[in-house]
Amino acid sequence: MGNLNYTTARVNELLKKANDMPDSVTDGKTPVLETGTTTTLSPTESATSEVVRNGEDSNGNPRYKINLGIPKGKDGTGGSGGGTAGSVDWSDVQNKPSWVKSNTKPSYTASEVGALPLGTVIPSKTSQLTNDSEFVKGAGLKTINGQSIVGSGNIFIQSGSGEGGAGNVSVYNADRLRAGGKYVFTPSADGVSEGSFNELNMADRNNPGLMGANDYVKLITLKGVISLPVIITGLSESSSSENIISSFAYEGSVSDDTIAYLAAAYSNIQSSGYEATIPDLYIGNYRCYVDSSFETDKCSLALTYVVSGKLRTISINGTMNENVWTYSCKVIESGDDTYYLSKPDSYTATDCFTAFGGDEGRAKIALAVGQRKKFYIMYGSGVLGGSIPVTVESGFNFPVLIWTYPILEKTCRFKMMSEDSSELRVLNLYYYQLNSGFYSLTSSSTTDEISVAVGREAGLKDIVQAVKDGNRIRINTALSPYDVSTELLPWAAGISKEGNIHLGVYGKGYGLFNSAGGLLVIDYTKTTNTFKAELLDI
Repeated sequence: MGNLNYTTARVNELLKKANDMPDSVTDGKTPVLETGTTTTLSPTESATSEVVRNGEDSNGNPRYKINLGIPKGKDGTGGSGGGTAGSVDWSDVQNKPSWVKSNTKPSYTASEVGALPLGTVIPSKTSQLTNDSEFVKGAGLKTINGQSIVGSGNIFIQSGSGEGGAGNVSVYNADRLRAGGKYVFTPSADGVSEGSFNELNMADRNNPGLMGANDYVKLITLKGVISLPVIITGLSESSSSENIISSFAYEGSVSDDTIAYLAAAYSNIQSSGYEATIPDLYIGNYRCYVDSSFETDKCSLALTYVVSGKLRTISINGTMNENVWTYSCKVIESGDDTYYLSKPDSYTATDCFTAFGGDEGRAKIALAVGQRKKFYIMYGSGVLGGSIPVTVESGFNFPVLIWTYPILEKTCRFKMMSEDSSELRVLNLYYYQLNSGFYSLTSSSTTDEISVAVGREAGLKDIVQAVKDGNRIRINTALSPYDVSTELLPWAAGISKEGNIHLGVYGKGYGLFNSAGGLLVIDYTKTTNTFKAELLDI
């Protein structure tokens, strides 16, 4: 009998497995393998595996468990539990360097290991670095509405006021703007902040600017005003020299020679012709007419004004003794048989209504008419002053006043009703004079030629109004070697509600309208600001 190469235990193990084999597999049964038990073995043991019979499943198939034994690895300490790196069993480490168990360890330079040289300073703050990326600092920065642009939070920029307002505008012509210029913004459409800046010109007699040309003419023709304290109206014959002097105090400052200086100034004005730059004199709201005289040691100052339809004069006489001026006063009022009116500032119904006292003055004038009083308009001062007689008729408390300015060759007819409904007609005593350029107008005249001849839109309006007021119109011109005066007959004149103007005149004369005369029609269109002339010559 041969020798067995296995131990008795191994033989028994194999026999047991054979015993546990099914009696027969010819019956078509399929073995079922199941996970058995996994056992941890000591590091010195070999791994094991076994298949153990575990009965049958519900179908009669044999069941088997697979048991495994797995040895655990060494713990690296040579003993039980964990340890330190110094306790590694280096005998089990492969490819270890020769110096591992040597007492002398190798050394390396910084360049060999890619480290910084000894003594290298590592920056600890941003000021030690070069700001090549232009990072900003937190201090010394510009602000918006006092708020720094650095940090968290929102900076709110207030938009413009009003519906849809914006804080900025978009300008199309910024390249044309110049330093020191004054400009006005013109939006391109309603409700938008886009547009252009146009230079703001100063107005003159012919061109609008900061104001209209007509407003400019009114402004430069206004006279300045010297306003005296209204307390002067309370002076009387009993007023002392001190009271007279103090009544002329202006902003708390006055001296004894103030009245003398005023008398001297107006005495010089009276000896000269009319000067538009010479200011008018007022006591409170009363316009004064001044008569004065001045000598070395004496002076007189008479202030005349209209109050309640009466003429009142405050006459002050001054005398100088030992370089000190003393004054006395005398007050003169007109009788009850005369009613004095203030001169209107201009030939408008509004100015006449104001100058004659408004609604209260209208009632007083109507009453004075019933009392058969005489009416005068006071104007000027001193030797340049005077009075204009006025014819007044009153019906239903709406007086009609008629007066003539002989020097100006004008007659005025004023129907005094209310501030908005009063009517004024101004008639020239002789003719309403037309520009000499009117003489040469024809159908071929350009809009600019017609505009100059009639005085632009405002001038044509004045001509139409003169015709409607009943004035005769005339052209004075020179046709070498003669001076020519030609009367024209107006046959049509009107202004539409849209502002269009229509004027038709007829005339005959040598060279009139570049012929012998004819029918001339001039039309002005407001929307296009253009003039057109049509001539039917004869």
